Amino acid sequence: GFLGSAIKKNMHKSMPRQGRILLANLPWQRDGMWGVRAGSRWPHIKNESEKDYLPFPFFLAYAAALLKKHSIEADLIDAIADQIPENKFLEIISENNYGYLVAETSIPSFAEDLMLLERISDLGVKIILCGPNYEIYDPQFMERYPFIDFVLYGEYEFSLLELIQNLLKKNDLAEVKGLIYRDGDRVIKTPKRAAFDINLLPWPHREGLSIYKYLDAPGGMLTPNVQMLASRGCPFGCQFCLWPQVIYQGRHYRVRDVVDVADEMEYLVKEMGFKSVYFDDDTFNIGKERILEFCGEIRKRGLDKVQWGIMARPDLMDEELLRNLKGAGLYSVKYGVESAAQKLVDSIDKGMDLKKAERMIRLTKKLGIKPHLTFAFGLPGETKETIEQTIRWAKKLDPFSVQFSIATPFPGTKYYDVLKEKGLIVSNDHSSYDGNLKCVVKTQTLEPSDLENYKQRAYNIWFEHIRKKRGFLGDVKRFFYYANSKGFTFARAKALDYLRFVLFKKNKLLKGVDFKTLRKSKIAAGLKKLKNSWPSDILFIQCPPWDAAMPPLGIAYLSSNLRKAGYKTSVLDLNIMLYNSVEQVSEFLWDQKSSDLWNDAEAFKDTWRRLKEATENIIGMAFKERKYRYIALSSSFTGVNFCKELISIIR
Repeated sequence: GFLGSAIKKNMHKSMPRQGRILLANLPWQRDGMWGVRAGSRWPHIKNESEKDYLPFPFFLAYAAALLKKHSIEADLIDAIADQIPENKFLEIISENNYGYLVAETSIPSFAEDLMLLERISDLGVKIILCGPNYEIYDPQFMERYPFIDFVLYGEYEFSLLELIQNLLKKNDLAEVKGLIYRDGDRVIKTPKRAAFDINLLPWPHREGLSIYKYLDAPGGMLTPNVQMLASRGCPFGCQFCLWPQVIYQGRHYRVRDVVDVADEMEYLVKEMGFKSVYFDDDTFNIGKERILEFCGEIRKRGLDKVQWGIMARPDLMDEELLRNLKGAGLYSVKYGVESAAQKLVDSIDKGMDLKKAERMIRLTKKLGIKPHLTFAFGLPGETKETIEQTIRWAKKLDPFSVQFSIATPFPGTKYYDVLKEKGLIVSNDHSSYDGNLKCVVKTQTLEPSDLENYKQRAYNIWFEHIRKKRGFLGDVKRFFYYANSKGFTFARAKALDYLRFVLFKKNKLLKGVDFKTLRKSKIAAGLKKLKNSWPSDILFIQCPPWDAAMPPLGIAYLSSNLRKAGYKTSVLDLNIMLYNSVEQVSEFLWDQKSSDLWNDAEAFKDTWRRLKEATENIIGMAFKERKYRYIALSSSFTGVNFCKELISIIR
């Protein structure tokens, strides 16, 4: 069977389809939640609060437009935007005569991407891989994964065009810059492509995409919302920033012609019906004269009545610039400030004066432009005190909205190299490198679990800050808004959730927490019942994962039956004790949809990292004063990996 499959696969590879090119943002879904990959500087699995957020796949769209401009037949599918599952995506490819698939990958989606790409390769489709994933830029990658036919590294629009042209003409591929390919048994990497004039690119391809699904509308801008670029690259040296270091291959900053940018904006608003525009430039507000020229062009065309937003640096703003931007209709702005501690901002080479940044943020608000501030926890030197300082600063600045994330060391960035050298990276499982649901770094004083908890605490404090600003009347208005838009049942459920929060959780979540002390106190409380049953001949242990709302009835019955026979028994519900001991951000491990995080050996490494300390503490105290003649573990199939670690601890 294996040999037949291999022969079939090699036959496909030797006789590739001769059809058109498909560019794709591959499906990426975990536990029912979709990710964001192409178009995102921060690829990750989304949570419920950002389920409508959807970045536009700029590189793929520009590459598709460039191919079409040169009369090369190409399609673009965004399987994430259309929520196309893997099997359906394979059907689409199988039913169409695609000769080549151009797929953009990322660090956290890499494992899933490779599995899907191998299945696509089996259909006889040549695989061209690209994107901000430093691992694929190493020629040895193609040696390990023979089903990958080509890799485009760096900015790939012109590299792809030249590759396809040379393949069609059967020319030498060595002349294509930014390419990794096979020549017989050798893997060859050509020199990198120099930064090019982005005015050579046509407008990005949007036809056939679900263009009204894409959403990045800071400040609550009107929808439908569309995303554009007015420039590309960034001259600043932030250590953690992914695109400048991996995609752009350096601090290359290039701008589009102001008139062409205004032309595209006017077309999207007047012809395509978009009600707001977000400029997703790496840093929009570089070059004061150009920005003032753009503002004038906007006003001249009457586009100043359209809501638009930008990503910018506050320290590059001044009053004249902000007033002109406001006069041209600027509605909102994203500012990346990272931390309230100047020493932390300096440590990542951001080069930002936080005092000036604060003045410009306040002026932005004063002029009626809605600021969205982004903060990153876990920078080198981060402590409990600097996190609390950042949370207080966020409340003091009182922006329209905030984002708290955990700084993620993507391979290929200076930030990754610095943290690796200092031993501050705790996981090599790149599927966890998303900065949203999981933390893969520690600091000198904070563990990954602490950073995850402080991120959640920051949001809790921020949401309470918003509730206080809203007041009781605002709560009533909010109730009727939900009732009118989503129905009375939904509004009532939201109101009850909020009431439960106020009565039972608010004080606990908002006060400062020493997480290590909290864990020890919960563990001690859980062991009290166990001590009351000593001495024992046999100890029954209920292992996770098990229903956190269910007592361990199976081993309870066994224990009771043995006692009737004259044996002394004890029961340790390790499952519920661990559930009550871990931080709130790790409780998802007990959801049924998280079974793969226990079953899969590689994924379990991160699960064990979250549980190891609490497990060692519980078992250590359980065995501290009493030796048992026999130990019995009760486990489901999902708990096998956990049991192996537990047995090791017990021994």
